Amino acid sequence: MDALRRRAFHLILGLLLLLILGEGYVWSRAPDGYLHLWIRASGDGFIARTPAGHLILVDGPGDVAAAEMWLALHLPPTRRTLDALILTRGDRATALAQEAVARRYPPHRAWAPAHPPSSPEMIAWEDAVPAALPLRQGLTLDVAGLLLEVGDPDPPLLHLRFGRLHVAYAPQPPSADRALSWAQATLGIARRLPDPGIPLPRYLLLPGAAVSPGRGENLLRADVTLLVPPDSARELHIVTDGVRWYWTWE
Repeated sequence: MDALRRRAFHLILGLLLLLILGEGYVWSRAPDGYLHLWIRASGDGFIARTPAGHLILVDGPGDVAAAEMWLALHLPPTRRTLDALILTRGDRATALAQEAVARRYPPHRAWAPAHPPSSPEMIAWEDAVPAALPLRQGLTLDVAGLLLEVGDPDPPLLHLRFGRLHVAYAPQPPSADRALSWAQATLGIARRLPDPGIPLPRYLLLPGAAVSPGRGENLLRADVTLLVPPDSARELHIVTDGVRWYWTWE
């Protein structure tokens, strides 16, 4: 009898622990009144979640399983759709991954590359997101106070603004005639260093492989804070209330 009681006690304790951990996991993904940005260490995409829980995916990994898993980690528990899906480049891998995401989590709105290639993957993406608008300068999208604007369709430059936070996303560094708006951002995201003479934002996220020691020192002397990921598996997590913001590697 005592052995049965001990087993029952351990079983109940285990179930309670699972319940507590499950509740914690659900609450960690629930809307909390802050804007969250999760930016890939490679600088090739990000997820934005508004204070009310609206979700936007911009580009992302070029692998179907990785894209679906990355999105699922940050979806609020009850969400089965995306508020916006944005594809700035038409390479086959990213188009294929986003097409799978779009069929699993249908987007309410979508933006497509300005000059998409005629690949089977891009055609399938367009079939999954038939109402997508092509990127064009000045195109804007307001999602519960989070403003997205196209600064340049090719090479793509997206501006994300929420309160005082201004993020400029340019997988390819911006052209010289768009450099001023890029430099005015709080944080710039790029996959490689801009050409010499291009002004830079106060904070700049670059993949570690894109920063040479000499060039990195020059940027620091120019009062630019480089955010270089500790390793390629991390992501930059930004949290803001529109006034103050902080960041951490996860």
